[in-house]
Amino acid sequence: MRHLRIAGDISHLPDYGFGPSALGWWGTVGFMLIEGMAFVLGIGALFYLLPQQPAWPPASPPPDLLYGTLFTLVIVLSEIPNFLVGRAAKACHARSVRIGLAIAVIVGLVLAVIRAFEFGALNERWDHNAYGSIL
Repeated sequence: MRHLRIAGDISHLPDYGFGPSALGWWGTVGFMLIEGMAFVLGIGALFYLLPQQPAWPPASPPPDLLYGTLFTLVIVLSEIPNFLVGRAAKACHARSVRIGLAIAVIVGLVLAVIRAFEFGALNERWDHNAYGSIL
């Protein structure tokens, strides 16, 4: 006997998706748009404040580049587990995906700690001047 499909029955469709058919894909696109707009607003604030400040940036010692360099190195190396998680997800290896996502969370926490130290090394605070407020 043939299996009859009822109109609107989607039980045969997979419960996950990759690319534009996945909600996570659209979430990532939205996140990238928000982050991009933050850079646009920061650059706009810089160009707005630049003519109002005689010396730009205001006199303060240059920041220590250790934490920014370390942050960049860790975030570039984090692409390795991200790539492996993507490959494991496409192969439907749930255990590998869980392990990779746990590693990604740990890397994210390490990045947050590095960023906290980086803000302290910038030698500017948000309430010091206009430069510090957009930094």
